[in-house]
Amino acid sequence: MCTSRATSAAKSLDGLLEGLGDGVHGTLSEKLAERIRRAIAVGVCRPGDVLPTIREFASRLGTSIKVPEAALRRLADEGLVRSRPRLGSVVLGSEQFHWRGQVLIVAPSGNYVYLNAMIVGALRARLSAAGYLVTVVSSLRSVPGVSPDRRSLQYALRDPVSLVVSMFEHELVLDTLVESGVPYVTVGGRTVRAKGCIGCIPSSLRPSVSAFVDQCASRRVRRVAVACQQRARVGDVSRQIAAAGLEAVPIVTDVAKDFARPEGVERGALATFARLFATRGPKSDVYLILDDFVCSGAVTAMLEAGLSSPRDVKIVTLSNKGYGPVYSKPFTRLEVDHERFSRVISEAVLEYLSGRVFPKGLQLSPDYVEGETF
Repeated sequence: MCTSRATSAAKSLDGLLEGLGDGVHGTLSEKLAERIRRAIAVGVCRPGDVLPTIREFASRLGTSIKVPEAALRRLADEGLVRSRPRLGSVVLGSEQFHWRGQVLIVAPSGNYVYLNAMIVGALRARLSAAGYLVTVVSSLRSVPGVSPDRRSLQYALRDPVSLVVSMFEHELVLDTLVESGVPYVTVGGRTVRAKGCIGCIPSSLRPSVSAFVDQCASRRVRRVAVACQQRARVGDVSRQIAAAGLEAVPIVTDVAKDFARPEGVERGALATFARLFATRGPKSDVYLILDDFVCSGAVTAMLEAGLSSPRDVKIVTLSNKGYGPVYSKPFTRLEVDHERFSRVISEAVLEYLSGRVFPKGLQLSPDYVEGETF
């Protein structure tokens, strides 16, 4: 990307200027300065490398010399380059910190993605501490009738990227990654076998649900209600419970309209369980609730009906560690530990970045934690 002592200026220009006018706001000189700054930060342009001359930059951009002149002046003021008239600017930085490489994290956008945010934050901290520059890009959810926009991801992939970590993969994201040729791993979704994918860390409730089923067997539970606002998740877990010889009662909770998530999920669950407890059915030995906000709504409905747990209603809930539903007694729960998840992901990523093979057989699953509600 950068003109080294043995690399041509023309090749350098192609890399530095490709798509420069796309994707982000700012003047062309600001964009050029940022592109060069990032190349220096990740070590693609190293101390002693020579950038093209101002006239070469201007010719390739199709602008006056004022555009590259302003960009290089800004970088010189920052101590990143030193101008050499008619010869190009030399990259300094012998005393500057250089990242070992750049890792791009692609995470879903949304208005209540607590788990995603916590995993991404912890993952960013771990990889940064190991010397890698970490950039986070949101993968935009597609809107019905509107073509999905992947320009932000395409723009980010123009920088020198060592590896992409795709959280809870989206087909549009995977298509873009395949087209880019940049190596990537997927986290939290299904196992992917596509060009460029060097590893997968899927997520699964199955191990923790198996631990729950074992406890049901030891307590002679026969009927389990499985509740969540996601029909597919309810169906998957219900089938696993039924395969273990228990009766599974699926409950797909409402999502209240005119409320943003998570309030809509919680209010919908409140309405669903209010109807359930009012009719005294279905009479299940235990309620397995696969969403913490659904659990909050269910507990509110339970208390309004004059019931309590575990005396009247036995509850096991999915819960984010440190951010789960609150009750007077600690819940028995499938507990998601984002710190542990981020440690598993970061250790695998660093294995690959250090030149070793990406580990196989990894999986993210909640821990089954016994409380007092079951």
